[in-house]
Amino acid sequence: MVLPCALCGSSERNEAILGELGIHSEVVIHRNCLVLCLGKWLQNKTPHYRLWKFLTRDMWVEKHHFRLLKCEYCIRVGANLSCCHVGCKRNFHTKCGVENMAVLQYGGKFDTFCAEHVAEPRRRPEPKDHCVICLGAIVNAGQYFKTAQAFQAPCCQNGWFHRTCVQYMSMARKRCLKCPLCRNKKKFAEVALFGVSIPKWRKTLPNMKKRWRVLKIFVKNANGRIGR
Repeated sequence: MVLPCALCGSSERNEAILGELGIHSEVVIHRNCLVLCLGKWLQNKTPHYRLWKFLTRDMWVEKHHFRLLKCEYCIRVGANLSCCHVGCKRNFHTKCGVENMAVLQYGGKFDTFCAEHVAEPRRRPEPKDHCVICLGAIVNAGQYFKTAQAFQAPCCQNGWFHRTCVQYMSMARKRCLKCPLCRNKKKFAEVALFGVSIPKWRKTLPNMKKRWRVLKIFVKNANGRIGR
C-alpha cells in the first residue's frame, strides 16, 4: 500500500501534476508539493538532513499551518496551497488547483493563484493558433481561453504552447529544457512561472548557481582531507 503525501494527503502517482513521489524514513512526499510549500526556504543554510534539499523540520512546521484548511474544490481539509492574491482566501490541494486552472509557479517567489486571480496575458490566441508541440488548437470552438491552458514562448514571444505539452516535454528531457522555436534555454526556463514543473528546477534558479559551485568545492576539499 502506498502511503499518502505528507503535504497534500494524496497517494496518487501522477508525475505530470504532482512530481515524483519520494520516500525517506516512512515519510512520503510529492516533489511538486514540497517545492510549492517550502520554496521560500530555498536559502536555508542549516546543515541538517534535507529531503530534496529542504529541511524536514520546516516541512512539518508548514504542515501544521494548513492541516485544518479546507480545499475550495474538493472540500477536504489539509489544503496545502493558498491563492496569493491580496484578499483572496481560497485554499486548495496541488492536484485540485491544477485541475481547476490555477497557476502554480515553480520559480520566483513560488506563488500560487486560483483561476480567478491568474494574471491576464498580454495577448490572447486567435482561433487559428495551434500548439507548436502537438499542433492541436489552443482554443477549441465554443470554448473560452484560460490562462493556465497555454502561453507564448517567454524567450522569442513566438508561437503558442499548451502547458501540459511543455510539462511532458520537460519530463522527457534528461538535461536542459530548450525552446522548440529559438533553442533558448535560459529564458525559456521561465515557463516555470507559467505552471510548468521542471524536474531539474533548481538548476534554473540563477541565485542558486554560486551556492552549488561553492558546495561542490567544499565537498571536494572535505573528501581530500578525509582520505589523508
